Amino acid sequence: MRGGWEHGFLERMTSITSKWRSEEDYFAAQVWSRAALWLEENHQQEKPFLLWVDCFDPHEPFLVPKRYADLYDTPDYNGVDPIQPKYGPTDYLTPRELERMRHLYAADVSFVDHWFGMFVGKLKALGLLETTLICLTSDHGFQLGEHGVVGKVPAALWGDLHDVPFIVRHPEGIGAGKRFDAFVQSQDMFTTVLRFLDVPDPYPLDGKDLWPVIQGKGRKVRDYLTCGYTTHVRAVDDEYSYVSLKSGEQPQLCDLRNDPAETINLAKDKPAVVRRMWDYIREDAQQKPILPDWSNSPLFHARRTIQDHI
Repeated sequence: MRGGWEHGFLERMTSITSKWRSEEDYFAAQVWSRAALWLEENHQQEKPFLLWVDCFDPHEPFLVPKRYADLYDTPDYNGVDPIQPKYGPTDYLTPRELERMRHLYAADVSFVDHWFGMFVGKLKALGLLETTLICLTSDHGFQLGEHGVVGKVPAALWGDLHDVPFIVRHPEGIGAGKRFDAFVQSQDMFTTVLRFLDVPDPYPLDGKDLWPVIQGKGRKVRDYLTCGYTTHVRAVDDEYSYVSLKSGEQPQLCDLRNDPAETINLAKDKPAVVRRMWDYIREDAQQKPILPDWSNSPLFHARRTIQDHI
């Protein structure tokens, strides 16, 4: 039997999905369909518009129409569908179940991509592509067996979670087809959009203007990135990535040039680099306590598994 939040969650999801009759009923399809409807109802207004669409998918539970799952896995699969991952080590899954989870995640991405494409098609049909800036990003990644874990595990704050796409489509094609490796963060989107619209900052902003990079006039926006998630913090620059407890203890340092998958811990061999990465974090935290104590968090239990793995 299941207990706690999982039982309640599955009951609610069963109640919701039992009413679905077609692909259009799924969450992502509803979100993008309503966004397209908003365009139809508002595109003829004289004032410029800002439409912010927050699509929770691709995200667990990995619920997708069968035709998308069949793109990645055998159509006659009859095993368990692990739609709601348990954050932490993968040892509760069989190899086949982990493989199936990866297929379902890929299917969810394709499903969202299809309906986002429908939304872009509506922009084109309404003649808005030539005048509209489109920005696409995400809040975090998801681990599907990388570093021996599933989900969003603080102790595994590697690129799997940290590196997310930030895609910009300029109506005049500026930067079209190009990919840039500059370190950017979510707050840069607001600043960049304001620069595109030639709107003055309403107050001092933390975000950086990315237009020089997009226009090919520069490569760097900042020299490094830092972030934190419950019990752990991360720093990354052109050479190394670093993960440790929020106290700086148990550092894990990886050479991104020779170990892009971040699997070899060099912290003991390179104390000077560890100090440099920790200084990045302290600088961004302005020397203040970095994060609250989450040592009793249910996500914390995966820490030892991660340390043993790397």
